[in-house]
Amino acid sequence: MAQRNSMTHKFAALLFTLSSFSGVVHAENIDATLQWAQRVTLSTPVSGVVKEIVADQGASVSAGEAIIRLDPRTFEANLAKANAEMVRSENAMNEAKRELERYQDMFDRTLIAEHDLELAKIAAANSEAEYEAAKAGL
Repeated sequence: MAQRNSMTHKFAALLFTLSSFSGVVHAENIDATLQWAQRVTLSTPVSGVVKEIVADQGASVSAGEAIIRLDPRTFEANLAKANAEMVRSENAMNEAKRELERYQDMFDRTLIAEHDLELAKIAAANSEAEYEAAKAGL
């Protein structure tokens, strides 16, 4: 596993020199370090825990091909939370609309002041905005 993280590899280079006079080939071992010519930083569009590394070290991969798989539990929990928030905000929005209808009816019968009706309208608008935000979050 330690080799996976290494970007350099030690090797013994074999150097050939040709002598134009004698036609003799000489070989010599030279210690050297190979550096990657092009280093590419990879990331995922979301953060998460790596569940599996799919690609092998040094393997060529095509665009769109999976290299890693993330653990889906965090995403599933966030999805469940967003669903619950949407249901909660939808219920609150529906109740605010019913409350606005009651206030409108009472205002029409001159039982409440215009200020109270305006407060009910604001509450209904806020509830609808919260629902739309929750829907967008889902």
